Parts: sequence; structure tokens; C-alpha cells
Amino acid sequence: MINGVLVERTVKDVVPALKTNAEGLKKVLDDLVKQYKTKQDDLEKWKVGYWISSILNADLDG
Repeated sequence: MINGVLVERTVKDVVPALKTNAEGLKKVLDDLVKQYKTKQDDLEKWKVGYWISSILNADLDG
């Protein structure tokens, strides 16, 4: 069903679109993981710069 209209498509028509969508999603996921790691590194640098430690780290150290 596309936009409320029932359509018939063959596997030959659908598979290339699915492969393209899967590749696009993989690329987006990879980009998001890179952004997450960058933000995580930035946060750790900020915490070190301002002498901030979490409660979990304090409990493990103490």
C-alpha cells in the first residue's frame, strides 16, 4: 500500500529499492555513531577540565 493505494510490485522492482534504503540507513547509522563518539569524547574532556567525576566513579575509587 502506497499513499493509501494498494499496488502490486514484483520482487525485481522492490529489491533494488530495499538495497538502496538499507545502504542509506547504514550510512546514517555510521554517521550517528561517529557523532556520538565525538560528543562522548568532548564530554570526557570537559569533565577532566573542570574536575568533574560521576558518583559511580567516586564509589569505584573510594
